[in-house]
Amino acid sequence: MASAATLIALGTAGPAAAHGGDDGHGGHGKNPAPPLASIQDAVDAAQPGDTIHIPPGTYRESVTIHEDGISLRGDKVVIVPPATPEPTPCDDDDVARVSGICIIDDVVFSDDAPPVVNDAVRGVSIRGVTVQGFSGDGLVALGTEDLSVRDSRFEDNRGYGAASFVTHRTTFEDNVSVGNDEAGFYVGDSPDSRADVRGNYSAGNEFGFFFRNASNGEARGNVAEGNCFGVLILAGAPGPATDWLIRDNKVIANNKECPARPAEGIPALSGAGIVLFGAQDVHVRDNKVRGHSSDPAFESVAQGGIVALPGFPGPEGAPGIEPSGTVEDNKVRDNTPFDLVAGGTVLFEDNRCDTSNPPGRCD
Repeated sequence: MASAATLIALGTAGPAAAHGGDDGHGGHGKNPAPPLASIQDAVDAAQPGDTIHIPPGTYRESVTIHEDGISLRGDKVVIVPPATPEPTPCDDDDVARVSGICIIDDVVFSDDAPPVVNDAVRGVSIRGVTVQGFSGDGLVALGTEDLSVRDSRFEDNRGYGAASFVTHRTTFEDNVSVGNDEAGFYVGDSPDSRADVRGNYSAGNEFGFFFRNASNGEARGNVAEGNCFGVLILAGAPGPATDWLIRDNKVIANNKECPARPAEGIPALSGAGIVLFGAQDVHVRDNKVRGHSSDPAFESVAQGGIVALPGFPGPEGAPGIEPSGTVEDNKVRDNTPFDLVAGGTVLFEDNRCDTSNPPGRCD
């Protein structure tokens, strides 16, 4: 496998040649490659293991990565929609939805089931880029292993900020996601995700962090504020969500109002910190959760600091999945109507709070 470094200079910096790194000077040999016109050209020219260093500038394009082991490295790099945007393979030919960065290889889509991955993309790394203003997601990965997204920013996209579907070992670390229409950070349809979500900041989105039908992951040291919900773990839509560790996060005043979207089956959302909808064997500890409230007339599906409720009803009226796990050693204050809302068999211990439903769950 190659271990070259592909260098590009584009956008405001003007085009420059792309080189491999085998000669120690950014080139495979004495003769440099011809100039490249875009980040996508550099990605298409890269071999597994190559790193693409992107100089500062604004790049008007979407970028699709199919190859294993590609790394994008940016410094003050901003990716925005081109004048005539076209859907990426992740957008499934939906011309109304164009994403910024798409990571995908051989994936089969279905209207009523999670995507089927025939060939995963492995070892892709994204670092130091801003993706903003797309009609789809800022970054979306479908069928990946060992995806790493660090030190990047996702802003004002009409879909997710950064999302990973059908994934194994996705890392979201030290990123910022603000003002996106859906979740700032999302992991879904991943029965053994091994996701590592840490040190991120998420504000002004629908959800700060959303883990749906995904299991075996960790969210640690993040900040969620000013979203509709701070952190949501959702089971039963349609699969389970189990074995998450939610630890050492700051979840503050997620009181934005997101109206119901009945056509999509999405209820009204506002005023909830950490929400466990049918999530099982989940451990929520050492978090700071404060300042959540919602206008009762808005009729949010959940309200409060840390909320554990059954998942949505299943087919033919089957009861929703009951939540289970532990909620312990959290600081939960100034949330209405309650700091803690206990449901299922979740064990609440040693939480510093003032109000709970049912009573008696605060220390």
